[in-house]
This record gives sequence, C-alpha cells and structure tokens, in this order.
Amino acid sequence: SAPFQSIYQQAPNFISCIPLMPEWNLLLILLGFLSVLSISWTPLLWVLPFFFLAQVIVFIQAGLSAAKSLATKKLKSRVHYLKYWGLTTLLHVIQPIARLYGRIAHGLSPWRKRGSNSFKWSFIVKNAISLTHWSETWKANEEWLSEIEYALIKSRTRVRRGGHYDPWDLNVTCGFFSGVTGLLTVEEHGGGKQLLRFKCRPKFSSTCIALTIILAILCVLAILDTSYVASVFLGFFALVLGITNFTDKARAMYDITKAFTSLSESEPNPVPVVETLKELQLVIAEKVIHLPDLFQEAREVKNHVRHDSRQKRILEAAVENFEELKII
Repeated sequence: SAPFQSIYQQAPNFISCIPLMPEWNLLLILLGFLSVLSISWTPLLWVLPFFFLAQVIVFIQAGLSAAKSLATKKLKSRVHYLKYWGLTTLLHVIQPIARLYGRIAHGLSPWRKRGSNSFKWSFIVKNAISLTHWSETWKANEEWLSEIEYALIKSRTRVRRGGHYDPWDLNVTCGFFSGVTGLLTVEEHGGGKQLLRFKCRPKFSSTCIALTIILAILCVLAILDTSYVASVFLGFFALVLGITNFTDKARAMYDITKAFTSLSESEPNPVPVVETLKELQLVIAEKVIHLPDLFQEAREVKNHVRHDSRQKRILEAAVENFEELKII
C-alpha cells in the first residue's frame, strides 16, 4: 500500500507551498536587512522574531518533506536515517534558493524585463488614456483584440486575455509589479466602417504599494528618532519600490499604446476614387487627341505597302525564309 500512497497522496495546500516558493527567500532577506538595521535604530528589533519565525517555518517544511520522502525507504539504523534525513532537509532548503538565483541571474519569469524597455514621462503621471482608431474595413471584436495581442507579443510584452466576467479585455505587464488593463469598444457606422475606442487604466501592485508605505513610515519614524543611517536605507528602498511601480506602469502603457497605433499601419489605404477617375480622363483625352495622327500614319503605311509590290515580295520571301529556319 505504500507505493499507492506515494502516488495518490493528497496534494499540498497553498499555505504549505508558500515556504517552498523562491520569493519566500526575498522576504527573509528583507526581514534580515531590517534586523541588521536594528543596530542603528533599536525599534526595528521587533522584526527579529519574525525573521527567526520565517526561518523556522522553512526548516520545519523542509524537515517534514524529507521525512515523507524517506517514509518508504528501508534504512539499516537510526543513524543512517538521521544522516539521510539531514541531507534531504538541507537539499530542500537549498532548492528554493537555487531557483531564486536562476530566476534573477538568467532572467526567468517573473524577474525578466519585458516589452520595449522604454516609456514616455507623461505616462508616469497619467492615470488613464483613451485611444481611437477609424477603420474602413469591418472586423469582429475578437479579430481586433487578436491583432493588438499579436503586436504586444511581438514586442515581448506579457499579455493576458480577459475572461467573460472580467471588466477588461487585455492585461499587459512589463515588470514584476504594476501593469495596464485595456477595454475595447467598437462603434458600427454602417458600410463596414468602424470606430474603435480603447480605454487603458493602470493596475498597481498592492504588495508593492504596501511595502513602499511601510518603508516610508519607518523612514519618517527613524528621522524623528534622529537615526539617520536607518532612515537613509529605508528611504532609499521605499523610493526604489515606488519608482519601479510607476515605471512598470508607464512601460506597459507605452507598449499597449504602440500596439494599438500599429493597427493604422496594417490598415489598407483607401483608393482615391476621384483622383483615379481624373487620371483616367486625362489619359483618355490624350489618346483621343492623338487618334487622327495615328489614323493618318496608318493610311500612309498602307498606301506605301500597296504601291510598292517589290517591297511586299521581299517581305514575303523574308518571312518564308524565317519559317524554314525556324522549322530546321
């Protein structure tokens, strides 16, 4: 029954999986950094118990996972069991750290910078933008969304299509924190003509905002307590998080605007019917003017061939010779 237990065992819940996430080590780094700053500002000592608690949770999770993996093994003695259990526990602790290093060093999701990596400064301040596009050719809403989504994918932007009950059609993110959501509306104007309206709104990261506010409050409290070393570090990290949150939003807004404006480039240019008709009239008029001259030249050639029978016979002989050479 042991093999069947290992195959059909109950899946772990979300809470038990949190310590196994690579990003859990970032929380440990943050708590450890705040604990070190307690040397300069003593009120940060209250962070130290949380830092040790987070470490204990990691080791407990690793120990339980190691015990489950060794439950089906038959070992010689308790010493061998403790030896393999300690080694397996250590590997369970190192594995999320190695995954985090791989994500940061090799640009794996979610740490990879996506998109065009450029933005407009006005997009940092703007809360929402509205884009419009006039089309002479009719397309369904899904086709327009597919074209915008394809343009975003070509620019290496992370894009996600909205569901049936989402208040947005596209969700665009270029970094780890904030992004932009877009809602498309199509107005029908008859004759296959359409007016597209695209509303873009920022979607800020609540985690980033909460961390920024906490670090900013701690920075102000450190300044009031005349602990300038701790206040400099806390203020610096709060500023970096705040700037990153807004720049990620600006980059996503720039990419989604660029993708929407690319629709006009793919739109076929309408044929200028009036100008084409004018050009045809001019060409016909020029031909009509030169028609009498052409008829006169044709008559002269005809008379010349008719009266000059010798020239005609020479031409016929040349044609016959050419046909014989062609047959050979």
